[in-house]
Amino acid sequence: MLIPPPKSGQLLYLDYFRGIAIIFIIAGHVLMPFYRGFSPYFREILGAVLVGGTILFVFIAGFLFQYLSDRFRYFDYMKKKVLNVVFPYLIATFLILSAQFLMGSKSGMSIAEIIKAYPEAILFGSAAPPLWFIPMIVFFYIISPFFVWFDRHNCYKYLIFLLCLSFFFSRGAFNGIGQNTIHFFPIYILGMYCSRYRNEMNKLFGDNVLFLLFIIFILYLFAELNTFRFFDHMGFSIHSSIKFDPDILKPVVFLTTAKIVSCFWWVQFFRYLEQKIQNTIFGSILRILAQYSFGLFFYHNSVIALVQKVAAKSGWGIYSNPSGAILFLLFLAEVIIVLFLTMLFLWLMRLGLKTLKIKRSRPFIGV
Repeated sequence: MLIPPPKSGQLLYLDYFRGIAIIFIIAGHVLMPFYRGFSPYFREILGAVLVGGTILFVFIAGFLFQYLSDRFRYFDYMKKKVLNVVFPYLIATFLILSAQFLMGSKSGMSIAEIIKAYPEAILFGSAAPPLWFIPMIVFFYIISPFFVWFDRHNCYKYLIFLLCLSFFFSRGAFNGIGQNTIHFFPIYILGMYCSRYRNEMNKLFGDNVLFLLFIIFILYLFAELNTFRFFDHMGFSIHSSIKFDPDILKPVVFLTTAKIVSCFWWVQFFRYLEQKIQNTIFGSILRILAQYSFGLFFYHNSVIALVQKVAAKSGWGIYSNPSGAILFLLFLAEVIIVLFLTMLFLWLMRLGLKTLKIKRSRPFIGV
């Protein structure tokens, strides 16, 4: 069976949400080389909506942490995270660096230099741009007793002040782990808050899904009206440090708030659909993506690089200089291809591990 039946107490709507979140993350990374080819307004809308899907992942992580916090034991918790997150991250970093060496992007480096680069890649997630997320989330794992204390003492009255950190310290570059940790720290706690008060949230927002969607639209609109240039303000530069730029505060407030409200919307949307899509193809696909989400996260960037390299050599994709609807269709096609190929890679890896009589693949590939 490709995906196991839901366990007792499992939040299916959060599985569906996590499936959507990994699609957003992959689509946001596929978008980058396409970005400048779109018309100015369309590319700003696409960038604002698709890029920055990490906020969804962090929100879900905080939500699940609080939901399971009643059984929290620090040693058991850290053991599980080391096995299921840190070990596959170490393996993924090694495989990615090795592939870069073999395929040419690091061909000028010796084996000794590759080995020397490994510790730095582990500490800063520099083997592939998205991997900065793992050092940050591991830091959250380490300080997890603080999150338990925060929840059990019901310190959520301070949440509104904490969220100001997300506005003042906007999302930084891939190598800006310090800035990103400050930015996402309140989002993690917000996820905890929404888990603790999930029934109250359902009563408040349950029948207002369309209203929430309208609020998100207005927030994105205000971000655009304030001349928000998404990639410029995301800090995608060679160097990034912890910084506060008052000139971009207004659009960042609108955009970050839009993404926060979208977290509420996705939770309520899938809570409404939970039973309706449980036995459908759509629901099954989202649950499979959720199950494979960490593996997809580790390896999708390498697959993107491979697909774009093949496209460049064959004269297809963005390299054939299409425009308008054709470019958008190529973008969607690449998202689907990357998802399929990464899933195929992970499935083959699981099959190989099973052939080697290794029952649990998750400590090796995150699935």
